[in-house]
Amino acid sequence: MQLSRKRIRMRSFIGMVILSTLIQAEGSMLYKRLFVDFDNAYTKDSGFANIYMLEHQLGDFKLFGSISDQKVKRLHPALRTPIETLDVQKYAFGVDYDVDNNWVVKTRYIRIDDNVAPTDEGEVYGLGVMRNVGNGYIVDSAIYRGLYDGFDCNQYEVALTKKLPLGGLKLKTGIRARYIDVDSGLYGVYTLKQKHYNSLSFHVGGAYENYFFGLHATYGKRLFGVLNDGKSVEHHAMMMRDTYSLNIGKKIDRFDIILGYLYRDAKELPSNRDNVKTNAWSVALKYNY
Repeated sequence: MQLSRKRIRMRSFIGMVILSTLIQAEGSMLYKRLFVDFDNAYTKDSGFANIYMLEHQLGDFKLFGSISDQKVKRLHPALRTPIETLDVQKYAFGVDYDVDNNWVVKTRYIRIDDNVAPTDEGEVYGLGVMRNVGNGYIVDSAIYRGLYDGFDCNQYEVALTKKLPLGGLKLKTGIRARYIDVDSGLYGVYTLKQKHYNSLSFHVGGAYENYFFGLHATYGKRLFGVLNDGKSVEHHAMMMRDTYSLNIGKKIDRFDIILGYLYRDAKELPSNRDNVKTNAWSVALKYNY
């Protein structure tokens, strides 16, 4: 009887700890609708994507998961008549661990399901470290390993951001360098030739009262790049070049409404098709709890 009471008290204590942790937890849920249009692509014409993301703070751990479901209309390269629709699902998961007030360790995982591309069933693993070095400066570094059928690739990146509070305006600027090393191999029947890709990204973001914005610009070249802090990957054999994006949003109580635009210039490697332009517009609703 005494042992049973001890077990009951222990279970009650554990239950109270778990309940207290959940009550104190913070996080967000996001839904994004993306519309995309391709110009001068070999077969891609236009499409859309539904993106769902959950972030949850649990003590010193921040967990996130996302699902992206994209469909793109494709046209025959010569006849320009409809062919099989591109159907892609991506699943991303990650954990950030706050070691202390200055150090954060991050892990990432992405899974790809694609009915057309040779990178179907590809996986990406990531490990990163973020360091608060003081005076508003943060250094962020990460390594990603992409495993695909026929080839592998590695990405190394380092970023420096600076917080600049200007009265009521909270401003943050940053620069990020990426180096991608693609192993020699086959992307379907196409032989990957260039092995090294470098790019440099710049970011300016800010918030004033209930409004916020973000502006990104990337220059250089990248192939199978991992983006957005390890939450997305460019898994088609398109050598990306100049990329620009803009996001603006407004907070209303616990909700954020976000509008976005992205422009990207690329070269499709298997078809040797240059000057492929991508224009994408998005609207997102985020709930903060």
